[in-house]
Amino acid sequence: MKDAGDKWKERVHLAAAGVGAIGGMFGILAICVTFYDRVAPIQIDVGGVMPVSVYDRMKEPEEFRGYIRHGIAAVVEVENGRRASFITGIEVIGNVDLRYDEYKAYFDRGENGDPIGKYHEEWQIRRPYLRVRWQGAVESESGQLRLEPGEKAYVKFVLRQPESWLPLYPAHAADSLGCRDGSRTPTSWFPDAKPDYIFAQAIPSKVATGLRQELRSGQLRFRLFVNNQAVEIPPEQLTVGRAIEKKEWSKTPGAIVYRTIEPGPYNIILE
Repeated sequence: MKDAGDKWKERVHLAAAGVGAIGGMFGILAICVTFYDRVAPIQIDVGGVMPVSVYDRMKEPEEFRGYIRHGIAAVVEVENGRRASFITGIEVIGNVDLRYDEYKAYFDRGENGDPIGKYHEEWQIRRPYLRVRWQGAVESESGQLRLEPGEKAYVKFVLRQPESWLPLYPAHAADSLGCRDGSRTPTSWFPDAKPDYIFAQAIPSKVATGLRQELRSGQLRFRLFVNNQAVEIPPEQLTVGRAIEKKEWSKTPGAIVYRTIEPGPYNIILE
């Protein structure tokens, strides 16, 4: 016959087993929720993406004063579905066609001109391109944005600051070069976001005034990262873009940047 002490121990053991079982159930539930977040269809609607040339004007050295340095940013209009979502980043991915001068530089076709048009013909036949993949972060201290169910937002992303510079023809681009005639296949992605591969006129003497054709055709495209999953943004979701000075970009909410489309020399028009 069990005494009172044995009965008490038995109850304690049963209670501990019950707590352990409950804890195990919560653990399984947490795993299921995490798995569901990763594999469940993303419930978010992308209303549009605005490429933005964020620029500043150089003050020194003296010989470059007034020259423009371009950065790459974007504002994405999103509306969340019925459960909370986390937006963690954006990506530009695809192929950029190389101009004739770029082809000569990247493929080491000399600097002494092309008197008989040999390299120009070669460029036309080979149809060279650069395979690129650039990633940008949400402009926030945490680097991500939580959206509540049904919430609408205009999310600002930065892919490249205007202060940073790249060589005109970076040597490390070699492995990312390809040709559409099959003579060369890229083996890696070019990771450095070059403004002139987004904006058609991203040169030091003027503000960007147009978008590259590759964006319109879908050859170069934006992808949004939501709950660790990539959401493709089709080219028809591209809006008329903007150019904005860095000091204005930093203090202007994404909704105002996205909605302010005024006629003027700083607008970027899809041609």
